[in-house]
Amino acid sequence: MQKAFRVDLNLCTGCHACELACQIENELPIDAAWRTVHTTNSANIPSIPVIHLSLACNHCETPACLINCPALAFTKEESTGAVTIDADKCMGCRYCSWVCPFDAPSFVEMTGVMYKCNFCHDRQEVGLAPACVSYCPTGALGLQDHRGKQAEEATARPVGFPESDLGPAIEFVPFRGESTKTAGDEPFFSPVSPPPPPSKITLRSEWTLLLFTFIIAVLVGSFAGLFLRGESLHPLVFLVPGFLAMALSTFHLGQPLRAYRAILNWRRSWLSREVLFVSSFLFVGGLQVLAPWVGFSILSESLALLAMPLGILALVSMDQVYGKAATTRSIGFHSGSTVLVGGFALVAILGSPVPLVLLAGVKGVLYVLRQGSHPGSGRRIFVGFLRLFVGLGMPCIFAFWGEDWRFALIVCALFGEVIDRAQFYDELEIVTPSGQLRMDQAEFF
Repeated sequence: MQKAFRVDLNLCTGCHACELACQIENELPIDAAWRTVHTTNSANIPSIPVIHLSLACNHCETPACLINCPALAFTKEESTGAVTIDADKCMGCRYCSWVCPFDAPSFVEMTGVMYKCNFCHDRQEVGLAPACVSYCPTGALGLQDHRGKQAEEATARPVGFPESDLGPAIEFVPFRGESTKTAGDEPFFSPVSPPPPPSKITLRSEWTLLLFTFIIAVLVGSFAGLFLRGESLHPLVFLVPGFLAMALSTFHLGQPLRAYRAILNWRRSWLSREVLFVSSFLFVGGLQVLAPWVGFSILSESLALLAMPLGILALVSMDQVYGKAATTRSIGFHSGSTVLVGGFALVAILGSPVPLVLLAGVKGVLYVLRQGSHPGSGRRIFVGFLRLFVGLGMPCIFAFWGEDWRFALIVCALFGEVIDRAQFYDELEIVTPSGQLRMDQAEFF
């Protein structure tokens, strides 16, 4: 029977005993936490209630971490409903932390793998409650049978708790202090915002993934564009960047030697599909560019016709990887998507003015719409100008000037695309309870 945490917001005093009990029970380092207490009105402003929200993994009915983990490192226990990680199977890609809105999985640098609350399933197997529940001095934390959607509809979402359709195994007793209001009602918490939580995805931390996705997108577009022109990439021009891209993708892993596990969950995980289709495209494309050099030109066209759909599937999978992440805003179809990066590389290689202008117009509109949702600054406006004028406007001009300007066209197009892709990584924000608390508060102030 699936169990669920029960959190009484009226009884929690923010003593952090639950955090300490979890650390002791699971022998965690002093700076590691599988349970965190989030506090409203941390400045203790008089007449404004202080509410503490104790959260760990919610062991969801349909866990995003389990569904999206490419290495099949997660398991859901039948007896308790606990979602656990097998550290020996985890390759440390951190994707589970991207798709979890509750910030449950965390990366441990020392071991290079992910860890999170295991629901103390070993204690539950012998009839004991989780350590955090057992040692809560006020009884604010409890354990009960999970009532599923019935419970979610019966209780309002407290501030700081992200909305999801994952079926989190947690129920709340609403705050009944000086105010009974919850998220969506009039504000009852401090207008002093807590400091912003560190972002899980930054351009600085994910530069290897930026290069990986950009190189593959350009290779797919260039491969298709040259094939349509009746030409082919030189083997070194195709294989060296392809090998570099695959090598860069492993730099992101905490356990690079387990990278082979990335394709195991291809049935459900878009990350597994990305790795599978990228590898297949590079393999088949590599055979195609080598075929004329080893005396098998007769196979070249057939291999190209097989490689191109594999490349398209690789780019679609890449975009879906980020589309499935628990972000603060819907990503949707955007100007920096790898499908459009590959498409723009294709039309740049072809050099035909009409397709180039049409796609540049689509990308320009999507780019302006995306940038409109972010606060402007002098630096951002300047970068945006470079992206639009140099990366979209100049290629269109060069396309009308003829074949002699083809190289300049391609250089400007790639310059603009790498700016767009870099800004996309810089703008990504993953939902967490800390971030949700700030967003809930920002709705009123």
